[in-house]
Amino acid sequence: MSTLLIAGTAPRAGKSTLAAALLAYEQRYLQETTGKGLCLKPFTPRVADNGWLNLAQTWQQLTQFTEEMVLMELPGSLGTPLTPEVTVADIAWDWRLPVVLVAPVTAGLVGQLVAHVALARQARVHLKGIVINPVEAQPTSQSAIALIEGLTQIPVLGQLPHLPDPNDSAALAAAAAALDLERLFPLSMLLAS
Repeated sequence: MSTLLIAGTAPRAGKSTLAAALLAYEQRYLQETTGKGLCLKPFTPRVADNGWLNLAQTWQQLTQFTEEMVLMELPGSLGTPLTPEVTVADIAWDWRLPVVLVAPVTAGLVGQLVAHVALARQARVHLKGIVINPVEAQPTSQSAIALIEGLTQIPVLGQLPHLPDPNDSAALAAAAAALDLERLFPLSMLLAS
């Protein structure tokens, strides 16, 4: 089992959009052109009625994936508690899940990313990179991206474009194609495709 945890810096950061884009990319560019794919499978565990995640059940469900590359989404951000004792960052470390961090373009974008990267380092999380998600049509400038990379020492893998129709598979696939996918997936997986 290979898993990539998609985490956000805030609610509605764009985690599901990134997962949908990666799935659309696999379908459009890998399966249709080569007949092979990465075997990407989305996985979003269900939060119990009490608001907490059943960690044993979630681990059991996750380990059922044996041949697939799992795109896992957990609620909230890296600091979101999943139980009274465990945060998303704790799970990323305990389960050795590499993480891609999705950040919406807001007035506090740089500060949010610096804080989340600091939390990730404290929790020993393996951050593969950052994806910026403009909630509106305005992308982040190259100077802001350079500032983010300089302050966090984590690569910005790209920006998702503003997608007026979040269900447009062609636009989602094109958005993923513009990202630095080699940092997200093992090169052997991409070459095998």
